[in-house]
Amino acid sequence: METRKNRRFQAWLTLVLMLAVLGESLHMAQRHLHLRKDFSEDKLFEVSDGAKAILGRLDDRLQVKTFITGEVQSGEWALVKARVEAQVKDYQRLARGNMGLAPQDPSVLSSAADEAQSYGIDPLPVVTGRGGEQTRQLVYLGLVLRYKSRTEVLPLLNPWTLEVDFAGAVQRLLRDKPLRWAWMGEPLEGNAERVIFGQFQALRSHLEKRMELVEVPVANLEAGESIPDSVDGVLVLRPQNWHPRAAFALDQYIQKGGRALICLDTVHSNAVGPAAHVVEGRELKGSGLEATLAHWGAPIMDGHVWDRAWPGQRHWIVSDLGPDGKPTKAKRLEPIVDPGCPKLRPEAFERTFPPTGRSGTLDLWWSQVFGPGEVPAGMTRLDIMRSSEESYLVDWILEASGNAGEIEAYTRSLAAGGTGRSYTLGTTLTGRFSSPFSRGAPEAFDATRHDRGQAVGKTDEAVLSGEADSRVVLMGDADWLRDPLPQDLWPVMAGATPDNLRLLDNMMDWLSRSDDLIDVRSKEPRQRPIRNLLEEELRGAGIYGAGVPRTSEEMRARNKQTDLAESRVRRRRWSAMSWPLLIAIGMVLGLGLLWNWKERKTS
Repeated sequence: METRKNRRFQAWLTLVLMLAVLGESLHMAQRHLHLRKDFSEDKLFEVSDGAKAILGRLDDRLQVKTFITGEVQSGEWALVKARVEAQVKDYQRLARGNMGLAPQDPSVLSSAADEAQSYGIDPLPVVTGRGGEQTRQLVYLGLVLRYKSRTEVLPLLNPWTLEVDFAGAVQRLLRDKPLRWAWMGEPLEGNAERVIFGQFQALRSHLEKRMELVEVPVANLEAGESIPDSVDGVLVLRPQNWHPRAAFALDQYIQKGGRALICLDTVHSNAVGPAAHVVEGRELKGSGLEATLAHWGAPIMDGHVWDRAWPGQRHWIVSDLGPDGKPTKAKRLEPIVDPGCPKLRPEAFERTFPPTGRSGTLDLWWSQVFGPGEVPAGMTRLDIMRSSEESYLVDWILEASGNAGEIEAYTRSLAAGGTGRSYTLGTTLTGRFSSPFSRGAPEAFDATRHDRGQAVGKTDEAVLSGEADSRVVLMGDADWLRDPLPQDLWPVMAGATPDNLRLLDNMMDWLSRSDDLIDVRSKEPRQRPIRNLLEEELRGAGIYGAGVPRTSEEMRARNKQTDLAESRVRRRRWSAMSWPLLIAIGMVLGLGLLWNWKERKTS
């Protein structure tokens, strides 16, 4: 009897000791081991190969100083802080000794708060509710990176975008000099009088976070100047009636290995207000690049695409009607489905092209179309986005009605006239470009002596052709990058949405040969349906969506069925949570019993 009690005591003692050893092992592993594996479907918490490659290129010490509040009262923001700190430590490990980490708590040290402010890192006011009281806390979540006398600042860290933000900052620090891009076409500075036609100030602010923008006035190119060789790329927004000399300057820049993103737009859109119930357009005089694009094998076609299968949704401000049927001062936004401003779907994009490999959507407005062309030898054309198979090429859209019935009637008339087809809305050209000016460079434009419409003479200066490998991205729309119009004043039109800006960043990285950042930016969460257990049980009982009970007996029976369904849901939830724990305990207990049996057998 005594022996049985001793064995039982030894078994329980063994179990307790094994649990203690397991707990201490996990604690030590957490402190000293850095083996981590992301088992989530999207691998959102695993550092991408692109970020690893960027951190692997560090050949000197990267100093990272974090300005993060030590104790965060809000549970939600405490989780954000913990995730951010874990990510930064991951990056330190992947840097393999080339990254130093210096944590600072501005909420405790006034010197740290002053230093954070000097870098433009401001605290975020976070309100936490506890019972009937609310507390307000200033939370710091920023960091500063220093590398070879260069500095980058991330003022507000977001765990969902931290990887691309951090990798982008390191990529910029690795460059001997910051990226410089030329800005051409639309003015770099804003103009209050131009707001109704759409400006690009949000785009400018977005790009200036990662590069230096240098405005190159088209008038200077027309007068005979060249695009500076010091710029890493050229962004052309809505070129208008360029003189051949300006087109020649762009061509010669590309011949020397330059890169360009050209966004064409032949019609200005102007929201004239809810009273007119129309978006008006003003046709421009062409871009002046038509002959150049045709020579390169990517001719621009007259007209806009009307996509019946992938229409976009815009809004219109309408007045509510009073009892007398007349408009009142109260206004509301009314959604309008418009095939003239298509919203491209994932299947619209070329998956072999890195910038569009994982694109989701793209909002366009009155987009033009690139037709087929003969691409010169040494060059390659790749169409990167297309409209649906139910699209039509229509005359220049100079008016967008707010009447949904009119839009639908126009779509039906197009469908009755013949089947639609898919059109190219964006394309790329790579290789050694053939110059359309091989017969001679055009003379510079002089407004005091020349008319824009007159024939242009030739000069005897040398013309480059096929000198170096180049890359050009062509888009048939510029409005996808414009500032969104204010919702309280004008209809919501296409603009620089987050998806649009992500695609822009990918394109500019590809042009700048920064493919690693494209890989980092491609990580996006997938949509996962959430199971509604109660709905499943109610459907199984046949009472989901049932009408109102007609009698009190039916009401009591319905309530009883609902209570039983809720009880089954609770059991399913507890079962889902309990089984993993029970299995783990069972495994530990089994190992303990096995070890105890082995000891008794040998003794």
